[in-house]
Amino acid sequence: MKKLLYITSLLTSFLSVWISYAADVKTKLIEVTEPTIWTIDWTSTSSILWWLFVWFKTEVFSVIMVISIAVFIFIGIKFATARWNPEEFKKAWMHTIYAVIWIFFVFMAWWLVKIVSSLSL
Repeated sequence: MKKLLYITSLLTSFLSVWISYAADVKTKLIEVTEPTIWTIDWTSTSSILWWLFVWFKTEVFSVIMVISIAVFIFIGIKFATARWNPEEFKKAWMHTIYAVIWIFFVFMAWWLVKIVSSLSL
């Protein structure tokens, strides 16, 4: 009976946090002011996709974070399934090095784009 009461209270607290978070996300999504689908100038392809470019510009670090977390979870699984096999450990370490280098280059490319876009010639 204690276990059932404990699990029920844990699920209730989890659901209340989840519902409050979902309500916050809903209000953030509803409060979108510019650009919406009704304010898009449908005359050219760039104006049709502009809202997507604006979203990606603001959320690029979030997208990279999600991808890098998935990559590191994959690498952790590779380490866990290596079973002390030296070849498998070497492959997992190489994956780790490649992931770190990839993340470094993505951030350096973003930094370079920001520097070049701020130049006034």
